Amino acid sequence: MHVLTLTTNLRMPFMREYLLLHGLSDVSRQTCTKILKSGKGQSIMLAIGGATESLYAGPGTMDLVLNRRKGFVRVALQTGASLVPVINFGENEVYSTIRGNRNPGLRYFQIWMEHKVGITIPIFWGQGVAIPFGFLPKRCPINTVVGAPIPVSRYDGDIRSSEGLQQVNNYHRKYIAALTELWQANKPKYAKQGTADLILVE
Repeated sequence: MHVLTLTTNLRMPFMREYLLLHGLSDVSRQTCTKILKSGKGQSIMLAIGGATESLYAGPGTMDLVLNRRKGFVRVALQTGASLVPVINFGENEVYSTIRGNRNPGLRYFQIWMEHKVGITIPIFWGQGVAIPFGFLPKRCPINTVVGAPIPVSRYDGDIRSSEGLQQVNNYHRKYIAALTELWQANKPKYAKQGTADLILVE
């Protein structure tokens, strides 16, 4: 399993060495393809929503940026790799946030920052040691639920052709359906009471 991160993170002094030391790679298409084609059993893990999705995160929510993210499906089609839906229940509970979609000025700045430097920083806080708030994560369980793999038939044609786009959209719909089903099946057991339904915000 290869964990992938933003290419920007690998350009920061000392951060690059720290991430490489722990086995992380950049999330570029070239890296994804190279890993998946390097041998049988190779797999990658990435956060599809990326930095944008972090701006929607907050306790009691599961807002995902997925509708317009199809690059991972194109990589799967070009390599024949299966798509595996995964949900972390409780990950949005570890920090409180000021959600940018409720503050236009803050949201504008965060989006501007993402476009300019490739990353953005949500305003968040957790718990402290001797004070009630700080930057330590709150104590709450995080349960990772892994769904059944979605087999993907390798497509050797032009991925940008009408047939290729049809294949991409088809598997993208399958992935969303599987992820939604995984959420609905496990929400009663793992989601905090009062958590809203899974919403595809972008």
